[in-house]
Amino acid sequence: MGSGQVKIVFFGFLIDFFKGREHIFEVDSPVKIRDLLRKISPNFNFEVVVVVNDYPATMDSYARPGDIVKVFPHIGGG
Repeated sequence: MGSGQVKIVFFGFLIDFFKGREHIFEVDSPVKIRDLLRKISPNFNFEVVVVVNDYPATMDSYARPGDIVKVFPHIGGG
């Protein structure tokens, strides 16, 4: 697999937390989404909703060159 870009797009309060709506990473191989987010903010450790190329994913899913990762705040309550 060749190198390429992974685009991460944030929504809601995550835009401020991660200091921007979009971040782009150059990657040579698949990388865990959790690891990419921690490169932006090492203190990141709360629940989020993750979508990769418009398909549900998790923090332990892998992003590959060309992927678009969308990260939403966890919405819930009781």
